[in-house]
Amino acid sequence: MNTTIVHNPGMAPQYQPGTREESVISHVLRDLKRSGSRSKLRYMQQWLVSLLAASCLLSCDTDERDPAFLRIESFDFSTEPGEGTDSEKITELWVYAEGTTMIGSYDLPATIPVLAEGSTKVRIYPGIKNNGISSTRIIYPFYNFYEFTAALTPGEDFSVTPVFSYREDLAITEYDFESGIPFESYGVNSGEFQLISDERVFEGDRSGYATLAADQPLFLYRTQSAYTWSPGEMVFLEMNYSCNNSFGVGLYAINGTNEGKNFAVILNPTREGTGDPEWNKIYIDLGFVIKENPDADYFELYIESVHDSPGSDVELYFDNLKLVQYN
Repeated sequence: MNTTIVHNPGMAPQYQPGTREESVISHVLRDLKRSGSRSKLRYMQQWLVSLLAASCLLSCDTDERDPAFLRIESFDFSTEPGEGTDSEKITELWVYAEGTTMIGSYDLPATIPVLAEGSTKVRIYPGIKNNGISSTRIIYPFYNFYEFTAALTPGEDFSVTPVFSYREDLAITEYDFESGIPFESYGVNSGEFQLISDERVFEGDRSGYATLAADQPLFLYRTQSAYTWSPGEMVFLEMNYSCNNSFGVGLYAINGTNEGKNFAVILNPTREGTGDPEWNKIYIDLGFVIKENPDADYFELYIESVHDSPGSDVELYFDNLKLVQYN
C-alpha cells in the first residue's frame, strides 16, 4: 500500500469546561472497538450495520462504502527546554478527518474505521481525564494536535504514531523540587514537608515528601508565590504525586486583608500503607476557581490533608508541579 504522511503539529481547539462533542456514530465506533477482538471482516460488517442504523435514526443518507482503518499502537510526547518534565498522562486520542469531522475518541491500541479513500487529512488530539475524573474526558488545550495526510485504501490498515508537544504560546511555571520546596507551613498545620533524594524519587535528584503523623491533626501548606489570574483565564496544574491518604488541592483567593479558601479537587489514595510510592499524574483545572473569585487580587496554591482513618500515618509524595496557561 502506497502511503504519504506529512507531519504538521498544530494547536488544539479551545476547551470549553463541561462539554464534549460526540455524535451517534462516534458512540457506535467506540462501542465496537471496546467489544473485544474479532476478525477484520466481522468488524467491518458490524460497523457498517451499526452505521446504517445510526444514519437511519438521524434521517441521513446511508453510505455503504467500506472503511479504511487507522491503526494507532502508541504515541510520542516530548518537551523543549523551559517546559519541564516530559511526564504525561494522555488517556485517549480524539480523531478528526478533514479538520472538522469527528470520527471518535479512542483508547490505545486502536483500530479506527474511516469512511474515506485516497488523500485524506487527519488530525489527532491528545485527551486527558480532567481533574482525574473518567466522566470528564477532554482534549487537553495546551498540547498540540498531530496532523498528517495519507493515501487511504478501503479495507486496509494505515499505521501512524502521533507525536505530541506543548503549544508555543504558553507560560509554564514548574516546581521540580530540585532546588527546594515551593510551599510553606500555614495556620494550624502540624505536618511536615521535606525533600527526599533516595530511590523513592520520581525523576531527577529530588522529590517532595509530606507527612502527617498519627497524632497530628492537619497538614496544610501553601505556596510562597502569589499568582495574578483573571476570571476567564484557563489555568491547569499538572502534578506527579503518590499518596496513601486523600488530600485536597485548591486556591486561596486574597482580596486585601480578606482571603477565601477554595477546593479545586480531592485526590484519592494511590496505594495503601506506608512504603514505596505508587506515582500517578493528574491535570487539575483551576479555571473554575478563578472564575468564582472575580474580585481576588491574587491567588496562592495550597495542599491540605487530614486522616482518612484515625491512627494512620499519612505520606504524600510530589514532583513536577506545573502551572500552565496561555501567554
